[in-house]
Amino acid sequence: MSSVLININDILVDKSLFSLKGFLFESDLHKASTEDSFKHLGILHPVIICMDTDGMLHLIDGKKRIEFARQTRAEKISSIILPGSTPVSDIITLILSDRRSGRAL
Repeated sequence: MSSVLININDILVDKSLFSLKGFLFESDLHKASTEDSFKHLGILHPVIICMDTDGMLHLIDGKKRIEFARQTRAEKISSIILPGSTPVSDIITLILSDRRSGRAL
């Protein structure tokens, strides 16, 4: 799957169908090192989003990357768009495997 540039303001983050806000607590433990990495290397991996049937873009993976891009006033971010037909079970597996491996969403 190839990545495309998407306007950051078009991506639902906290209102995403896949937002874990209120279900998982976010750790500030690695926040400084993550921001330092973004500052020195840039954002290396695209965010993952899913387009619903209404054309709304829901963030699945990449909240910290979106936050950093907004802080630096970037207008667009590299994104991989999963089709709305992607089974929810596959998306949940993706989220849980990222959490289990220690990768921050």
